[in-house]
Amino acid sequence: MSRALVAVGRNAVEAAIWVDALRAAGIDARSFEQSTGAALGAADVFAARYPIFVPAGEMGAARSVIAELAGGSVLAPVTDGVSAVPWRAIIAFGYVLAAVVLLVAVAKAITG
Repeated sequence: MSRALVAVGRNAVEAAIWVDALRAAGIDARSFEQSTGAALGAADVFAARYPIFVPAGEMGAARSVIAELAGGSVLAPVTDGVSAVPWRAIIAFGYVLAAVVLLVAVAKAITG
């Protein structure tokens, strides 16, 4: 079963409230602390984030539950096949390629 990110809690209490509400709605929600402190075994209160994951098929219902509790601004953006394409990387690669072609053309023009 694949899981999808539905929201990111700002602290452990907020994440626990959302996970409890999602589970009360029958959605298998899970969360964990995401920070350098969590990775190293220490508390990192200021930079910690708490992503909330749900089964991908229950994403719509989960978004509705969290939106009722905290509003839509806390929801993670939904990505589809089109927005998942790394357009910035493709455009940057195009600029680099154009610059290389231009440099080669200028070098050939200078050397004759």
